[in-house]
Amino acid sequence: MKLLLTFDFPPDKGGIQKYLYGIVKHTFLKRDLVLIPSSTRTNYSNNSLTATVKSCSFPISLKKSKLHIVNALIPFLKIVLKSKGTVTVVCGNIYAAILPWILYPVTRKTYSVFTYGSELLPLKKITWKSFFLRSVLFHAKEIYTISEYTRTLLIDIGCKHRIEMIVPKIEINSLPQKPEFNTKPPIRLLSVGRLVYHKGFEVLLNALSLLTQKESSFRLTIAGNGPDFFRLLQLSKSLSVSSIVDIKQGLTDNDLTKEYLQSNIFVLPSLETERGVEGFGIVLLEAMAMHTPIVAAASGGIPEVIDNGTCGILVEPNSPKALAQAILSLALDVKAMRLLTQKAYTRLKTHYVWNQ
Repeated sequence: MKLLLTFDFPPDKGGIQKYLYGIVKHTFLKRDLVLIPSSTRTNYSNNSLTATVKSCSFPISLKKSKLHIVNALIPFLKIVLKSKGTVTVVCGNIYAAILPWILYPVTRKTYSVFTYGSELLPLKKITWKSFFLRSVLFHAKEIYTISEYTRTLLIDIGCKHRIEMIVPKIEINSLPQKPEFNTKPPIRLLSVGRLVYHKGFEVLLNALSLLTQKESSFRLTIAGNGPDFFRLLQLSKSLSVSSIVDIKQGLTDNDLTKEYLQSNIFVLPSLETERGVEGFGIVLLEAMAMHTPIVAAASGGIPEVIDNGTCGILVEPNSPKALAQAILSLALDVKAMRLLTQKAYTRLKTHYVWNQ
């Protein structure tokens, strides 16, 4: 049996959650198990999954999310020791791998680890924490990555493992048809992601303030949750664009689909900083699937996804001027919109769709 030990899984939202959910749905069997360390025990039920999903917690749980791994100690030991060597342990990220690494002298059970990007950046520094996490990572039997960019990060920190790339994929059969392109004002811009600095929303708001000086009118929706919500609200006010900006938190999948359907251009302005990076950008796949033309920063793994600009417009990262110019030029060119989305959809079906 396969055992996925992970913090990141629905009903929590995010790119990693969608990524791991897709892997479980399409590659795990009935005998396989997903074990989620949590602060509270929750019942998980999803008829689309064959594998069993279990959360585990103590009556008194540690509050910091990374420390929730302690809650999986006893369930993990029971499963591994009872299996008598027949279980394959896969860890959803490097922090989940701490448990099988610590318990290896007891279980003699190896493990594999998924890697993404942002969590690897601190490992370049020489600190006790980076030394500890590199030890956890380098003792893995196998390492999986989501992009060539993330592979380079692993190599940069001294990884000599064979690295297998498992790219994110999505399902597209049930998606609704997007209406025909139009350039009638207002031009609706959409950006999706966690509200944190490296997602580049500050750059996008500054670009929007430049666009409002042009003739065309725009509206921007930012969809996501995170600690920068109030900071971004304040920034939009200081830039005098708050009347045309909606920052929407807590959207359901259906809500998000509606946002894609209503948008004219999808914008991903992510930065590459010490705080984080876009190792892939699964939201790009959603935009491609919904036939929404893309303008994105050429950072992290983004250029790989949109084929170095053949499936979307790439701009210099952290440049509001370049971002504004690209958005404006695309907004006025229906032919370019149609061509980019056609190429993007073909690329999506070739590389990033689950066989259904």
